[in-house]
Formats: sequence, C-alpha cells, structure tokens
Amino acid sequence: MHTYKQPVTCTLCNQKTIDPRNAQPLDDGECCADCDNTFVIPARTAIFAKEREIRAYVKSNGRVAARKHYMAMRQSSNNTLDHYVIDRFFALPKDDNRIQ
Repeated sequence: MHTYKQPVTCTLCNQKTIDPRNAQPLDDGECCADCDNTFVIPARTAIFAKEREIRAYVKSNGRVAARKHYMAMRQSSNNTLDHYVIDRFFALPKDDNRIQ
C-alpha cells in the first residue's frame, strides 16, 4: 500500500507540489523543485560567494576595516541578498553589548 503525501503550496510561485523543498533564504516556507533550482540554489550560491569574499577582505584588512567597507557598500546597494549577508556577517552576538 502506498502512502501519498498531501500537496504543499510553493511559497514562491503558489503551485502545488508533493515534493517540497526548503525555500530558505528566500522564504521561510517550502517551495517546489522548479523554484528550488531556479531561485533558491542560485541565491544560496550567491550568499556563499559573498561570505567568502567578505572573509578574504577581513583576512587581508581586518574586521573593523571590512565592516566599514561593507556597511558603506550596503548603503549604496539595493541587492537584498548582499544586505542579508552583510547584516548577518557583521551582526553582534546577542549577548555582546559592545559597539563595533
């Protein structure tokens, strides 16, 4: 006897799918395989590349200089994935009250 899954609505395109995928970082819900391949995986790859770029800049110039550089870059950019990476990379830990 087969057990069939209930269809899930893709949070990106609103189509029904029986094979949902995690839509992070684009959405908190689940997406279809087409949206995963078209949007989610490229977004994750772009995030990984930007984090790698920031780490290299930090290694060569120091964290303070990198934070200033990328926060200035963030102000002049409208790329929300870059904003997401920069904010997450330079965020203070929740228990750290120091100003950077």
